[in-house]
Amino acid sequence: MPENAPDPIAARVRAEMAAVKISGVRLSKEMGWHYPHLARRLSGEVAFRAEELGRIATHLGVPIEKFFQSTAEQPAEQAS
Repeated sequence: MPENAPDPIAARVRAEMAAVKISGVRLSKEMGWHYPHLARRLSGEVAFRAEELGRIATHLGVPIEKFFQSTAEQPAEQAS
């Protein structure tokens, strides 16, 4: 990825966090991480490791595959 290019995985993690209304500070605290550790990944400065994505997906209650799908690939939410 070129320098300064947006990280699509970080963007999807942020979107999933927003969907469940959890802040980076709260998520880092609940995960037992220092906030700067998570903040650098959410900003795209540092790439997420697979293990980190797995833990975040489990914590947010979403399949890890959501972090790798484009918006167009994700199924529309079904109304109840």
